[in-house]
Amino acid sequence: MASNKLRYTCYRSALGDILIASLDGAVTDVAIRGTEAGFVEGLESRWGPGVDMSRDGSSFSGLFTEFDEYFSGKPVVFNTRLMLRGTPFERAVWEVLRDIPRGETRCYGEVASRAGSPGAARAVGRACARNPVPIIVPCHRVVRADGSIGGYSGGVDIKRELLKIEGNFL
Repeated sequence: MASNKLRYTCYRSALGDILIASLDGAVTDVAIRGTEAGFVEGLESRWGPGVDMSRDGSSFSGLFTEFDEYFSGKPVVFNTRLMLRGTPFERAVWEVLRDIPRGETRCYGEVASRAGSPGAARAVGRACARNPVPIIVPCHRVVRADGSIGGYSGGVDIKRELLKIEGNFL
């Protein structure tokens, strides 16, 4: 039976704390470089005030293992169950992002085309910025058409570090 309780925890990585939330065992949110107070405020904003929420890391062991492998430089296919909330276009973009192989990048325009919306490169940028589960849905693998790094919600320095972990040295 579904508990309808949002649980969150903190994963300590080499890049700093990563805050993670899940609902009924499905990861809903990941925040890099956030504060716990800001993360909780964001969860309340997205899930509604008064959402039943607790800090409880007991249901995140599988994701922690995947993150341990990822941050040690091992190739990882994230098998963690996700519950993503977004527009149909955002969800299509996020599916395309999951297909970008580790160590590779794609430009915003290419992602737009693969998501079925050629010419929507700027909208892809917005979908990347709204990605609720960075790293798991690898929006850091999207770069500008000229090959420059572009932006990243966790900061461009974090984007570079994630790419470096994957063997891509932009």
